[in-house]
Amino acid sequence: MFISATILAAVAFAGVQEAQTSCPIMGEPASAKVAKVLYNGIEVGFCCGGCDGTFKNDPVKALKKSAENKLTVGVFLFDPISKNRIEPKKAAAHTDYAGIRFYFESAANKAAFEKDPKANWSLTTKESTTCPVMGGEIKSVAKASEYVDYKGTRYYTCCPGCVARFKADPEAYAAKAKVVEAKAVTIAK
Repeated sequence: MFISATILAAVAFAGVQEAQTSCPIMGEPASAKVAKVLYNGIEVGFCCGGCDGTFKNDPVKALKKSAENKLTVGVFLFDPISKNRIEPKKAAAHTDYAGIRFYFESAANKAAFEKDPKANWSLTTKESTTCPVMGGEIKSVAKASEYVDYKGTRYYTCCPGCVARFKADPEAYAAKAKVVEAKAVTIAK
């Protein structure tokens, strides 16, 4: 009995493994040896060194083409329901949508997302890596604790609890943050 329960637990956990992504430019498997790019909270991998530049020139077009080709090309670094940063190995569930792998803190979050993905996540045209609550610069989106989307801008925050404070007075906090056009940035290896 113990062995079968252990096997069942291993099989259940196997569904939340890290995604093997494809290159959004060539469609080949992404290589761990090639630098990744962050865009809109999405970590994107590539098959070779030249593809990242093509992606960075027009990430929206590359993501749209990948979705049309049913390729999973990136991993969103946050649970789109709770807005918290999540590590794939700690996720309770995942799903692929619009060419992106999304991880969730709970099966309930996954169900909420799948009920209406467009209402729960979209690309933004602007972003802020200055925490709107604490004012500190977030060196990398990959280091942000949470995020909140407000009036077409994605605001990344430095620590748990900042999103709740932001939501209490979004106009005041948004006015303090430095907002820039969303762009694709290479992650240092």
